[in-house]
Amino acid sequence: MKKLLMFSIIIASLSSCDKTKHKVEYKFDFKLTNAGADYALDNFYTTSEGVDVKLESLRFYLAHVIFINDDNEEVTATDIELITFGSSGTASVSFEIPVDNYSKIQFGIGVPAAMNEADPATYNTTAGHPLNGTNNTYWGWAAMYRFVII
Repeated sequence: MKKLLMFSIIIASLSSCDKTKHKVEYKFDFKLTNAGADYALDNFYTTSEGVDVKLESLRFYLAHVIFINDDNEEVTATDIELITFGSSGTASVSFEIPVDNYSKIQFGIGVPAAMNEADPATYNTTAGHPLNGTNNTYWGWAAMYRFVII
């Protein structure tokens, strides 16, 4: 199986800008594609070997999203986000950061070591936190989080 599925990131550079607050919202849109065509969850994909495959769920952690301006100064947008694809095969996340001229973006996939090694109960006190136990991403037997769930 050469390629099963690819997803792309579309960055909407200025979704909204409020000069009075001096903040701007950046949005990352993720879209599943297969051979250049949109791919929705629960659809079958036939591999070149004739095997039918169906992707029912896709979630992953996006970590340390950092925007770097033209002066090479870093602005952290978020430490951790859980990206969850909907049935349409799309997902998105938004960040509010100071207005500036950004020339680079860097990020990682997974859970940073310090967060991964922390007691998971730490995150259960904050509803909606990406590492909250209600997301069912923590593996008790391995004492760490699952970074990508397919």
